[in-house]
Amino acid sequence: MARIPDDQLERIKQEVSLLGLAESQGYQPKKQGKDYAVCCPFHDDKTPSCIISPKSNLFNCFGCGTGGSVIDWVMKTQGVSFRHAVEILRDDSSLAATAANTKPIKQATIPKLEAPITTDAEDQKVLQQVISYYHQTLKSAANLISGLENERGLLVNVFAVSNA
Repeated sequence: MARIPDDQLERIKQEVSLLGLAESQGYQPKKQGKDYAVCCPFHDDKTPSCIISPKSNLFNCFGCGTGGSVIDWVMKTQGVSFRHAVEILRDDSSLAATAANTKPIKQATIPKLEAPITTDAEDQKVLQQVISYYHQTLKSAANLISGLENERGLLVNVFAVSNA
């Protein structure tokens, strides 16, 4: 796989508004001086401890220590690799063009995936755990299901999936 050019990474980091991206994901930033604060999506946060700085287009959580650029935000909030996050931001021109103008969507409650008991857990047990996690996540995301059915023409029956 070819290396992503540094100038392309810098362009993404400058053009895609981290604040707009967070708002489009359903977070409600509160103004704090020149920056904005949100409840951190990376740990159980009752009071806003994740600071988003529009000037530098960076974020930092004072609760868990997580921080970074818009690429790091996508990697952590969507659980994807660095390359995939860059592709999402690069290929979705609407993020760069309309990130500040998008309406927040309601954030679905995503179940936490339990860690295997030991590092040498049986492969089948881990696989069933992953299948169950994604099945429950899909069932709880009604807007995703309707989007798949309407925009992609897919027939999605999440209740037909079994754990057998």
